[in-house]
Amino acid sequence: MMRHLLFSMFTFATILMFSPQCWAEIDSQNALTRIGDFMVGTWVPADQQDENGPRKHVYAWALDRKFVRTNGELDPAPWHGYMGVDLKYNQVGWWGFFADGTSGVIYLTKFTEKEWIFEGDDFGPNGKFRRKVTVKIPADGKISSTIEDTLDGETTVVQQDWVRYR
Repeated sequence: MMRHLLFSMFTFATILMFSPQCWAEIDSQNALTRIGDFMVGTWVPADQQDENGPRKHVYAWALDRKFVRTNGELDPAPWHGYMGVDLKYNQVGWWGFFADGTSGVIYLTKFTEKEWIFEGDDFGPNGKFRRKVTVKIPADGKISSTIEDTLDGETTVVQQDWVRYR
């Protein structure tokens, strides 16, 4: 029995050690390039008919394609931001600055063809909170974003489907 248990644990540890999905690190520059190339343009909520309102997000390359400038001025909580490689951590960071004074950076923690996850801490008028942004890319050309903010153990979730307007 003990021999079987030890063999099973050894087999499991070997699988984890050599599994590329378990230990694969995100190639930050490649991820930023792919995210930027995909996102550059104007995006509107899927149920909105034009780019003039009430909402739109604009993504554009900046500073020799080292950063992606992001803008959500028409959102209920207007914001500006930048995505780029944070050289200190060698991670893709997304810095956000909001009209109410909230700011912070969230980092790319998962990057696949179908899903990107950014996580980190933001700081606002009500204090420090945890933010998680999940972007899902289905095959139909839409993107689905989910923003989860956790403050004092309470989580608020905002989910929206977006389409490229131009």
